[in-house]
Amino acid sequence: MVAATQSVENLKNAVLKVAEQATEKPKKRTEGFGKFYADKVLSQGRENLVKRELVGYSCFGELRMEQDLFGWKVHTKRRVFECDSEMEARYLMVFLELGWREVYVPKSAEYFAEIMPRLDYLKARLDRVLTDGLKRVFGRKIRQEARTIFYRKVSVIPEDAPKFDDDKFANSGEEEEDTEEEDFDEELEEEYA
Repeated sequence: MVAATQSVENLKNAVLKVAEQATEKPKKRTEGFGKFYADKVLSQGRENLVKRELVGYSCFGELRMEQDLFGWKVHTKRRVFECDSEMEARYLMVFLELGWREVYVPKSAEYFAEIMPRLDYLKARLDRVLTDGLKRVFGRKIRQEARTIFYRKVSVIPEDAPKFDDDKFANSGEEEEDTEEEDFDEELEEEYA
């Protein structure tokens, strides 16, 4: 039992090292995922953005995108998100895969076309680093935990990023956020137990 917890701790440390390698700036000019989000999305201003809550889903289940008569839909294991365009659906899929709880979505379709190639590239780069780092890990539960830790680490938004005060969300305190995190962790434990 002690050996198993030590191996899990060793794996967590290894994942954190891989996450640091993915977010550290190489000689080429690249930005981390959180920095890209802050620079390209949050910098648009609150009037050009729509807040979407991504709570109540399982990011480890099957994610799929499909078109119907009324637009595009992103299906998760427990919820369906309706989107106006394919670009918006792809945008939401990226953030669902990263495990974000809420995201600001640009209103402009032209702006989506401008930022989506870079967003897709950054996500593919993160997945490549994660895949390379977890080649020798065979336990599904450990992989999922490592993936969650990795995505949380590389998705950190810089402190100097624009922050918006929404009337609807202004009353939510730290205590409520902690219970949401605990509920999410409990949901993961139940799902992969």
